[in-house]
Amino acid sequence: MANITYYIGAGASCNSLPLAKDMHQRLIEFKEYIIYLIDEKGLNNHFSNSYLTELDKIIRLVFENGTIDTCARTMYLNGRQSMDLVRLKSILSGYILFEQTRKDEGFLTNKDSGKQDHHNRVIDQRYPAFITNQIDGNSRKLKDNIKIISWNYDSQFELSYSNVVGCPIDMALNQLNVYPSPYTNTDENYSIIKLNGTAGLTDEHNRVSAEYLSILEFDPLSSMNFIIDLLKSNNQRNYVPNQLFFAWEDYHIPKNSKELAKKIISETDILIAIGYSFPDYNLEVDRYIFDGNRIEKMYYQVPPQYFEDLKLNIAKVNSDLLQVCENISRPEFLILS
Repeated sequence: MANITYYIGAGASCNSLPLAKDMHQRLIEFKEYIIYLIDEKGLNNHFSNSYLTELDKIIRLVFENGTIDTCARTMYLNGRQSMDLVRLKSILSGYILFEQTRKDEGFLTNKDSGKQDHHNRVIDQRYPAFITNQIDGNSRKLKDNIKIISWNYDSQFELSYSNVVGCPIDMALNQLNVYPSPYTNTDENYSIIKLNGTAGLTDEHNRVSAEYLSILEFDPLSSMNFIIDLLKSNNQRNYVPNQLFFAWEDYHIPKNSKELAKKIISETDILIAIGYSFPDYNLEVDRYIFDGNRIEKMYYQVPPQYFEDLKLNIAKVNSDLLQVCENISRPEFLILS
């Protein structure tokens, strides 16, 4: 049986969360939504104004640098990896949670068309179909020959599993063998590797925070209070261990993520890349992960009009991949087993 690995980028979640090119505008809308909750719905969090001030800084930095990853990397290279980077991670975590939680429909309805846009979906509809097809009916885990390496901060796999199987999200993290998570066990055969961790997921005394577990059940005000408090705790230097990070960071969890991803790729026969452009800012990490691979076939799921340009990015990572690469264009995730 062939070992199949899914290599996941932001395009795989684009029906729920925006692509990097749209993030600046969505951050502005995120700010407007907080103001709406304060003015119209009575959001009463004493840290709201401070949160909006920090959010304004991130909005400006994203506009100047192009992507949130570039902002973070710039802070790191400038030696500002302490509180500035902690605040950025807290804002980013809150924003990604915002995109995956219930929102007040009165604000989010498109004022021109009267319809809600696709970013109001908590879960990209392609994920539940994937989970349904790739879960073993007996163990309720991913099939033994299926692995996932994700660059995304979101919880789309976990949320989809929770909905499909009908279990709490902490059980989903455990059943999917996600690394890293508060359930991380060094003896586990991990099925999902998160190269940038998970937004909003905190580890308090080696357990998932109760707020994160139930945030999808919250009303919009309670959700936003949790999001604001992610930054509030860190701003007051009561550090909440945030399991969102960047793959290039130099401490044990990002290092372990890269090593585990490299091991999976070294054992992969078929690679399916979905919604990932192999961008230059991830080039060093991608090269490391794919060095020495034995991949026999690569399916690159991307709209055909982008394929020729993106082939150049693949060549930068590993020229051997081009020899086995085939473009697949389809709305749903390619399912092989």
